[in-house]
Amino acid sequence: MALPNFSHALGKVRKFVEKWGLFVLAVVLAVALFGIHVIHVVFPEWAEKYEWGEKTWHALGVFVALGVVYQILDIARDVGELSEKVTSNAQEIAATRQGAEDGMERLAGKLGGLTEKVAVFRREAEGNLLRLAEVLSPNLNQLSDIFKDLKRDAQGLYPIENLEMDWLGIDMAHAWDHLVKEFLKNAQIKRIKIRLLMISPAWSHDPPWLPAEVRDWRENSAKNVERINSWLSNELAIVESRDRKIDLEIKLYDRLPVAHGFYIKAPLSTCYMSFFRWEGANYWQYGWGQDKYWKIVGDVLPPASRDLLDIFVGQFEYLWRSSAAHVPPS
Repeated sequence: MALPNFSHALGKVRKFVEKWGLFVLAVVLAVALFGIHVIHVVFPEWAEKYEWGEKTWHALGVFVALGVVYQILDIARDVGELSEKVTSNAQEIAATRQGAEDGMERLAGKLGGLTEKVAVFRREAEGNLLRLAEVLSPNLNQLSDIFKDLKRDAQGLYPIENLEMDWLGIDMAHAWDHLVKEFLKNAQIKRIKIRLLMISPAWSHDPPWLPAEVRDWRENSAKNVERINSWLSNELAIVESRDRKIDLEIKLYDRLPVAHGFYIKAPLSTCYMSFFRWEGANYWQYGWGQDKYWKIVGDVLPPASRDLLDIFVGQFEYLWRSSAAHVPPS
């Protein structure tokens, strides 16, 4: 316990000297000088006898020297501590600056990586949109283009045991020949089930706004119904005699459709469709989108493709339920 008490006392003395040392030294020096002066004036014989002045000056000189040395050492120590603090602070500042620079470099690297990821994502997104557009509309401008595309897809499927199709036609002026050639007379397809919708030649509703094109389709439909009836009467039995089965059901609708085309439901889900539209100068002509077909393949579809297919299926089912069945002559 003695050593800590001594250190504590030493510390208190040191603090006292640091605070009052110069003041005490000045007081002692002033008192000493005043005392020497008084002795020389009042008791000059003492001063001469004991050489008071010379010895006193020596003692004062030693005392002052010790005080000065102590203050110099104390100042030097303070300067050393200050220098250490300055050095330490400088090191801390340098370390902080280096850390900030390293952090900026890492941040710049991350920002660069993020920029590259964004660029890659943008390129991938653009590529996906382009691929989606190619899948939906693979340059199908005419019915002949559709069947060329369909033949390429069907090469790996032949022979086909069962084919099921919904066909939403207009007047079947051009489509019936393709339907016969590519499906009904195709010996590589054993059994075919087709639901066919076409515009009714007996459509009597004729409002002033009805497009002229629709009137033409309605008039053309009559002779095309006769052509279909002729094929059913003369050709169907021959086709089925070759170990094939064809189930063709026809209905006639009497209103403006939204879309047309056909939807193969088996063996592979494939839909080719186009939309009716107003076009031409001032959008006064009613068109059937003959050069803008969309192709939709598969059951698992992105939202845009699913919506297009739902539009076609919904339109077909509505017209099928609300249209009159066509009974060909026996």
